Amino acid sequence: MLLHLIFTGALFASSVVANPVDCLEGIVAATGQFIFNATDDYYNNLCHGELFLTSVYAAAKTYCTLEEIVAGSASVGKTCSEYGFTVLTPYEEFAPKLTDSFIASLPVVSFKDIAINPMRNTSIIVSESLYKTGSDTFSVFVQSLVIDARYGWGVYGFWGGVLLIGIITRFVKFLAHRTPQQDRSLDVATAESHSSPHAYTTAQKLWGWAQAKVVFPPVIGTHHRRLLGGFTIPTRLQTSVVLAYWAWSIVICAVSYNIFSPNLYYTPEVQAWRYIADRTAVMAYANLPVMWMFSGRNNIFLWATGWEFSTFNLFHRHVARIATLQAAIHSIGWTVIELKSGKAFYASDWTQQYWYMGGLAMVTMGLIIGTSTIILRRKFYEIFLVLHIVLSIITIVGLFFHTKILVGQYEPYLWPLVAIWCFDRFVRMVRQIYCNLHLKSGKLSTTSSTVEYIEKANLIILSVTLGSSSLKPKPNQHYFLYQPFKWRGWENHPFTAASWTNVLEQTSITDSSQSSTPSSPLSSSKEENDITVAPLSSSSRTSAPSAQGRVKLTFYVRPSTPSSSSFTNQLRKRCLSDTSGQPVPTKLLLEGPYGSHESLGHYDNILFITGGTGISAALPYLKSFVKPSVGQRQTNVQFIWTTKQARMVNEIFHRELATLPASPNVQVNVFVTEREKNKSAESTTRSSDDEEKPVSKEIMSLGIKYGRPNLKTLIENMAEEKGKGSMAVFLCGPAGMADQARAVVGECLNKGVRRIELVEEVFGW
Repeated sequence: MLLHLIFTGALFASSVVANPVDCLEGIVAATGQFIFNATDDYYNNLCHGELFLTSVYAAAKTYCTLEEIVAGSASVGKTCSEYGFTVLTPYEEFAPKLTDSFIASLPVVSFKDIAINPMRNTSIIVSESLYKTGSDTFSVFVQSLVIDARYGWGVYGFWGGVLLIGIITRFVKFLAHRTPQQDRSLDVATAESHSSPHAYTTAQKLWGWAQAKVVFPPVIGTHHRRLLGGFTIPTRLQTSVVLAYWAWSIVICAVSYNIFSPNLYYTPEVQAWRYIADRTAVMAYANLPVMWMFSGRNNIFLWATGWEFSTFNLFHRHVARIATLQAAIHSIGWTVIELKSGKAFYASDWTQQYWYMGGLAMVTMGLIIGTSTIILRRKFYEIFLVLHIVLSIITIVGLFFHTKILVGQYEPYLWPLVAIWCFDRFVRMVRQIYCNLHLKSGKLSTTSSTVEYIEKANLIILSVTLGSSSLKPKPNQHYFLYQPFKWRGWENHPFTAASWTNVLEQTSITDSSQSSTPSSPLSSSKEENDITVAPLSSSSRTSAPSAQGRVKLTFYVRPSTPSSSSFTNQLRKRCLSDTSGQPVPTKLLLEGPYGSHESLGHYDNILFITGGTGISAALPYLKSFVKPSVGQRQTNVQFIWTTKQARMVNEIFHRELATLPASPNVQVNVFVTEREKNKSAESTTRSSDDEEKPVSKEIMSLGIKYGRPNLKTLIENMAEEKGKGSMAVFLCGPAGMADQARAVVGECLNKGVRRIELVEEVFGW
């Protein structure tokens, strides 16, 4: 009878209004409380039992209309065919004997007779009160399933609304930034007029207040990128979204239950457990597609909102925790219900596939949460990843078998998980083919790469020449790198491209006149076709290869600790084991590009704050401002780079910046935190271990200092000097530096500064 009730409830879970099937189904529910000795088989009794069906149809003729009898018979008949694999004996076969006198001769049973005398040797007719109780039992159960399904849709309404706000916000910012760029021929006077004192608009004031109070500040103190007690601390805006969803999920699982007595199946206590268990099951299943959607890196909503992957990952983790909690409540509820029937009955449940597969899924969901701590993700990421994938697959398989008996009712929640996973993997494959393979005139070009380790700088330099000739890199894009022929060939990690060149033309991408610039002694070990990188192209303000050339990407990477077996440390060891003194050929595959290109040309003032190899994200932008394109508006740029070793400064400066022209609007300052015995970097801007070379006044020079920059002073001074002009603070560096800069920007906003944006470039798990 329970299976019949569940199936019928699923069938009519599209409306909560009175349904014509309620009459006959209520009679079936009421009559089913009595045991007829005609047969012991449930479906035989339901679909063919002479005494049972005579009792049902007699009551139906008394209490139901002909329309209700037809609708109810169709409902019960479908249960017989779907579950009993038989056909319901129709009402028409019993109608001839259901005369008024026959019906009047049948014993009338009420609710109290269920407990007093449930065994029957003859047909019966339920009393009107028992009929109503049966009808209420059935209709309330069906309505509970309808409400559960509708609340499940609320999951998509909530997150759809959040994503829609993000998409609209990005579009509005795009329009706002596009407006001042309509005239690309701004001269100096016009550019200065953008910074002239004038009152902030109401929209700027409101947006500035929102940034200061909600968007930028962490919910606790100043920790955001740094861990606090082993936990990541989201911003107030992120916290508001997460808390709102927690609150909504708790409320939605606690309301809209119609518990009444007498009920033909459950006591009030068991009714509560049953309805809560059903609600939490639906909500847990409904959360799964959202959870999967937030986890993939090939996500259309990542592209549409422009949000960081770390934001999506935050939502992914909390949706997963909520779904797991709901699944646990569902499991507890059904355990309590089954134990009410005795321990032996509960033990027999574990012999049923749907039951033990549900238990398996519950265990694996708990293990996924337990093995997803920030410590494990950061220190043992590959172990975490393998566990995450394997346990997730087991969970999906377990859930398919758990709800298989419900004939597809829950599969609409599960197949999207498979589709999302397949879509993500398919796009990854397409990106890999796009980057690494190119077929032209019957000739196949593949990716080639070298790795170089500068020990004194603790710097790995990856040079990757793509197989593709059509890829057009942009600033701040990152790529996932694989070592396909290693035993962990699936392992991949994101790295930001610091520069790119066209290697076939022996010239820089945008300025062939620079191709003859001699390299510094520090770069003498570079490949013969390694060309000095020029500023971004005049048309797009991004480096773009010509149609004929292949693109070589350069990545600057700081390896992990020497004791680690990580991806980067394997590359470091490979270089140290090579005695040739030249870049070591290695086989790498790229997947990308990823990341949204943030246009900075519309700002009047830009402060770049980078740390270590975080300079990779900022270098392409810096080049575009050092050598602006025709008609590009004038921008005041201050570039701050902090690193441990002066040798890293020498390496990257000579490779990327040494040949760039000086610019009156660009100021570059480098801070070295580890003082060395040889302080030649303080007295020269171009030095090596063996010689010093003078720097032309026309060539970019660096101001190098030992120590750490005062970020508070730097940000506040530029904010004060900008007047009412626009300003961006671009961050890419260690967590402590990022949190300090975020806090200072927040202070400026709280003091009334407006038109200031924080552009933080990170890839966080």
